[in-house]
Amino acid sequence: MVRLTIVILLATIAIATARSVEKETQPLSVKISTVEDINLFRAQNPTEVLTPLKRVDTKNIIYYTVGNRVSGDALVATASDSQQWSSAQNVQLLLQYPRSGQGAVVTYAIVTVDQSSSLGEAYIVSGGVGKRNIAIVVEARSTTYFRYAAQVYGL
Repeated sequence: MVRLTIVILLATIAIATARSVEKETQPLSVKISTVEDINLFRAQNPTEVLTPLKRVDTKNIIYYTVGNRVSGDALVATASDSQQWSSAQNVQLLLQYPRSGQGAVVTYAIVTVDQSSSLGEAYIVSGGVGKRNIAIVVEARSTTYFRYAAQVYGL
């Protein structure tokens, strides 16, 4: 009887923990736009310090990362979407965590991009690793499609 009670108690704690983790994960604020001049963001924000994200290319996928996973961190925000166009476009993706208020302390962020060209880069435009917010701009140039998946981890 005592063992059954302990098993039920442990199962209840596991379910409650899983639910609390789910509640903490939130969608990223996302804005995808096409731009005539990819340098528009830079021109409109001349005082911003743009910190490049690390870039790793594979066959058709680009991985942009910043920071490192650390013991105890968890997924705190996600977003994914795709768009396509009949002609090549310059695309800008703005990701912001949290959507409002103060979030977890950011430890790691990854944006996985699939696009028809290999032209582009990603930058932190505010916040960052060790802060309670992060805003990332991903630029893709001359692409007919743009697919992304983004995850932010924090403590």
